[in-house]
Amino acid sequence: MITFVTYYFEFDQKLIQELKRLFFDFDQTFEVSPEDTAKYVEAMFGSVRKLHPDCRCLFVTDEKTELELPSYIDTLRVHRQSNFLQYERFNAYMKSFDVISTESHVIFLDMDIIVQENLDHIFDQNGDLFYTFQREGSGSIPLKENHSIVFPINNGFIAVRSGQVEKTSYFWAKILKNCLRIEDKKYHYWFGMQMVLRYYFSEHLETLQKQGCSATPPWRCKGMNIAFLDAEFYNYKPIDASSVPLDVKVVHFKGKSKLHMLSYWERLRYQS
Repeated sequence: MITFVTYYFEFDQKLIQELKRLFFDFDQTFEVSPEDTAKYVEAMFGSVRKLHPDCRCLFVTDEKTELELPSYIDTLRVHRQSNFLQYERFNAYMKSFDVISTESHVIFLDMDIIVQENLDHIFDQNGDLFYTFQREGSGSIPLKENHSIVFPINNGFIAVRSGQVEKTSYFWAKILKNCLRIEDKKYHYWFGMQMVLRYYFSEHLETLQKQGCSATPPWRCKGMNIAFLDAEFYNYKPIDASSVPLDVKVVHFKGKSKLHMLSYWERLRYQS
C-alpha cells in the first residue's frame, strides 16, 4: 500500500507580496484562489487514485486553511509557526508520519503534479528514501537578481519506503537545521532545502550527472539508502498540456506551466 501526501496552506497577501519581492517569475504561481487550489489538489489525487485505487490520500495543512475536498481525501492539520515555507512543509511531512501506517510506503507530491503511471515499481528498487535528480541545464530557477541558480534535487516528488520513517525524519531534521542556518533568509521561504541537499550530495550528484540514475548505486547514510530517480520521468516539467512524452510517469506543472494542469487532467482522466 502507498499513502500519497501533499501539503498546502493558504498564503495571505503579506506573504504573497514578500514572495514576489524575493523571487522572479512566481507571481501567478502563488496567487491561486482556495477554489482553484481545491481543483489542483483533487486533480492530483484523482490521477493517483486512477492508478492506485486502494491507496490513501492525505492532505496536510495548517489550522486556518479551508478547502472543499472529496471525502476520500483525509485531512491532517498541523500547527504552523511561521511563513518559512521550507521549514513548515517538512515539519508537516514529519508530523504526517504519526498518522500513517508503518506498513505503508509514502509518496509526497506537490499539488501541481499529475501521476500517469502506477508507481509501485519504485519500491522494487534498492532505496529507502527516493529523490528525483535533474541533469545539468534542466533544473535552473530564475531569481530576482536576474540570474539563475541550479537545483538538481527537487522536493516535489519524494518517496519513502515503509519502515524507514524514523531514519527519514532524522535525516530531514538535520537538513532543515542546516537550511535555517543559511544567511540569506530568502531561502528559508523557498529552495533552502534544495540548496542544502545540493551541497550535501555534491560528490554523488557529479556521479549521477556522468552515469545517470539507474547506473548509480544509492547513497548510504546512517543505515539508510538514499536513491535518485530520473526527473525526466518522475518529475517532468512540461511546456504546455500537449508537450508531455508518453513515457513520463510523473508530470510536474511547476511555475507558469501550472496553468495547463487542469486541462491536461481533463483529457487524461477519461483515458483507459
